[in-house]
Amino acid sequence: MAAFSQDQLSDLREKAIRYIEEREGIMIPCRKLFRDKTEKYYADILKSTGIMETYEKDLHGDQRSPANVEKLKGLFFGIIANKRDRTSIYGPKRFSFDVTNLIDANTRLYFTDFYCVPGKNHPRPHYVSLVITRKGSEADRFCRIHLLSLIMDDNRFFKVLDIERNVAEVIQCDNLHVELYHTEDVNVADMLQNKKASLGRVEMKRGMTGKRQPKLKSPECAYCNLD
Repeated sequence: MAAFSQDQLSDLREKAIRYIEEREGIMIPCRKLFRDKTEKYYADILKSTGIMETYEKDLHGDQRSPANVEKLKGLFFGIIANKRDRTSIYGPKRFSFDVTNLIDANTRLYFTDFYCVPGKNHPRPHYVSLVITRKGSEADRFCRIHLLSLIMDDNRFFKVLDIERNVAEVIQCDNLHVELYHTEDVNVADMLQNKKASLGRVEMKRGMTGKRQPKLKSPECAYCNLD
């Protein structure tokens, strides 16, 4: 399947912005990023190298996203901004840390997807997927060609305003979530040892087991499908 062109990705980004504007979304402060997984996931990492390694992206979202077509390697992280982030659908173990422990002056930000997936929830939750890369890396070179570059401190989805003081903002909007796809390995053991991160328990949402299968984008959604 052919990946979105730059023009198509631009149209998709505009759909995401329109979705936000229609729901009067606002930027709110956020200070922490997190990754929820099973107990075994983190135990295995800490028993071996201590490194959380990137792996090929699954097909969750739009199949035509360049990150999906090329199976860009990375790790998904969520953004802690309010009370709704205190439960998990991916696992009861939460690795969390300041935004700027992952993002600094050499980090670049890209837009790659806006989607919803089939499910029982109505209205359906929507997702904006952003990719963060290390300047000059292989992943960064790919993203510069195939994705839409965003200004780190001036965009409609997620902004880092002050790296020194860990000041960041994320869009708050009904039924919208922003996810970050980080294209570098993360040294979990080092961050925990140096108290730059914490590893704790989080409540699982009812009915969730932590085992999630990739879901393709809903083909009939008027909000996030291109004409």
